[in-house]
Amino acid sequence: MRNEKISSEILEAVKSELTKITKNRFYVIADLIKQYPIASLILSSLWAVVLGVTGSLIANAVSGA
Repeated sequence: MRNEKISSEILEAVKSELTKITKNRFYVIADLIKQYPIASLILSSLWAVVLGVTGSLIANAVSGA
């Protein structure tokens, strides 16, 4: 399916640039979550607890208690 209006050099340059493209960070993380679902759940649960404790500490500091 080669078009005669496009030179071979341009096609080769585009092919080499396409091979250099990497996945976005989102897709890398999504693949890790799919590969390790239990570890992902544990990590997200721990992160939720840390955020909750941090929020409580900040609320106590702001309220003056």
